[in-house]
Amino acid sequence: MVRNKEHSARKRMLSNIYSKSFLQSSVNMKVISRTILYDRLFPIVEDAAQAGKAVNIHELNQAAAMDFMSAYLFGLQNATNFLQDEPTRKYLLHNYQCRKPFEFYFQEVPWLVTLSKKIGFPVVPKWHEEANKVMDDWNWELCEKAERCLNSTDPRVEPTVYKQLHRAMEKQLSSQGVDLEKNPDARKQQKVDIACEMYDQVTAGHETSAIALTYIFWRMSKHPELQAELRKELQ
Repeated sequence: MVRNKEHSARKRMLSNIYSKSFLQSSVNMKVISRTILYDRLFPIVEDAAQAGKAVNIHELNQAAAMDFMSAYLFGLQNATNFLQDEPTRKYLLHNYQCRKPFEFYFQEVPWLVTLSKKIGFPVVPKWHEEANKVMDDWNWELCEKAERCLNSTDPRVEPTVYKQLHRAMEKQLSSQGVDLEKNPDARKQQKVDIACEMYDQVTAGHETSAIALTYIFWRMSKHPELQAELRKELQ
């Protein structure tokens, strides 16, 4: 968002459900955590340990973080299962990561992207657009699933973040005199705005978390005494 006022308003819509107190008392987050850790992540690590095989821990952290983020945003039932579905995980993470080298052009010199395309020498390759479409379609499908579960209060189904933003935006539009029932264009724009917000959160949230976790694991691997202290504290 360009304007500070709009950005502040959007932040206020979601700040409470990302507060530490809310997360720690959330029944939904407890169910999500138990499912992702005990049913998905720990068995993978245990199997690797027993078999004595190496694990790409950063990719595993990306999968776990994406599963966590998407479950909290869209509901556990509607979310990704990258930890157990390796082909889908590799496919989508590849499409997400392969676009990275070209972010500079869109962020810093967007005019050059448009101009180079017009003259027939695009600075951004065509497959970049194809990867964008893969990610857009994937995110839109998650949003559509969450939309169908807006009235659910089941901890495995309820789309916590999606529901909060949906209701907050409806309230905001209503206060501005916009009747979504009578204005299909406004309804469509609302869905697009929510999808954009969800995409920002699910991608940025999984990436930063995975990097932090990978660094933590690396540091702990270098210091067995820290592992011992952590185990003692957890027990």
